[in-house]
Amino acid sequence: ISMMCLAYSVMITNKGPVIVPLDRDGGRLNISEGTLWTKEIVEEAVKAYLSYRYCWTPKNQAAQVAKTHKFISEGSRSAFDRVASELLQFSKDKAISQRVYATDVKIDSEQNVASIVADRFNEIQGLKAASILNVKLHFERGKPSLENPWGFYVSKEEEVVSQ
Repeated sequence: ISMMCLAYSVMITNKGPVIVPLDRDGGRLNISEGTLWTKEIVEEAVKAYLSYRYCWTPKNQAAQVAKTHKFISEGSRSAFDRVASELLQFSKDKAISQRVYATDVKIDSEQNVASIVADRFNEIQGLKAASILNVKLHFERGKPSLENPWGFYVSKEEEVVSQ
């Protein structure tokens, strides 16, 4: 029995994460790998991405950027790394903190685009400011991982400037 338990443990630890989609009442949704994500799954992944990409302090920013990197598609990583290194340098020099709270997330499953409106709060050398963040995320589905169990990968990010 102990050998069976050991073999089962090894088998489980080598298996990747499994997402069990539930409806609003807690019932299991019948979704296979071949079907599209539900909007709820994508929305949850978007909010996780936002929590890493846009919520940081000078002390934890490098760790947050590293976590965000797990949500960036292979083809977009070099551009992301370039932008992230500039952001890291600028925000450390100016002691900037930032956090966002999504107020509206719209998912276009046909185009694989998420449109997000969020309240953004910045602190720059002790001075605080609030603004609205409008951003569009172009995403693709990839392989789930421990850090990104949704398999949600951002291929392009556009900050929409309001008039």
